[in-house]
This record gives sequence, structure tokens and C-alpha cells, in this order.
Amino acid sequence: LTNLLLEIPRKKEAVDLTRRVYDQVLASDQSKRWYSFSSTSDALVSYASTLLRAGQAAEVIRLLNDSPLWGAGDLGKVLTVRDYEQAPVGFIAASAFHQQGQNDTALRLVLSLIHI
Repeated sequence: LTNLLLEIPRKKEAVDLTRRVYDQVLASDQSKRWYSFSSTSDALVSYASTLLRAGQAAEVIRLLNDSPLWGAGDLGKVLTVRDYEQAPVGFIAASAFHQQGQNDTALRLVLSLIHI
């Protein structure tokens, strides 16, 4: 459904849909007081990917910096987790940083992906 919304293009609805799923996972995890990477990564990666495809690179970076659901101390531990189109988080992050003019950070992420 997200892909269809992005293609027709109804980007706001696509972002809203993945945001609702992300918020539900976040609320569920917070109520349990624990974070499980395996139970939350799909919603988180899907949301980041949808934001990027909707042209919201700054929001992707905010999500990378602020979300408690990554289940990792830093982005390096989740670079190869893939979205629904098989793009790794490292590529999503690098694209967002590049679109925001942070080319050095984008390049470091791409080089990290190559060395994994």
C-alpha cells in the first residue's frame, strides 16, 4: 500500500500510514519498557524509507538521531537492515545526508556499506 501511495503520488498519505505503524510500535514498546530490535526494525526502516521517498530527508536524519527503537548504540550496527524495497538503512541514511548537503557523512556511510 505504501508503494502505491508513493507512486500515484500521495506522499503525505504514505508517510502518515507508516508513521501510524511506527507510533503504534513505539507505544507498544514503551509500555513494555523494553526495546527489541527484531520486533521494531521493520516499522522503523519502513518509516525512514517512506520519508526519504517522500522527499523528507531532514525527517529521516531526525529519526536516525532521535528514535529509541533502533536497538543499537549507533547507526553502524544497523547499516545492512533492509527496507521493503531491499535498500539497506545505510543507503537510506546516506541519501538523506546527501540531500541535506552533508556529503562527508553520506560518503562515510556509503564506504561503510562497501566494507561490510
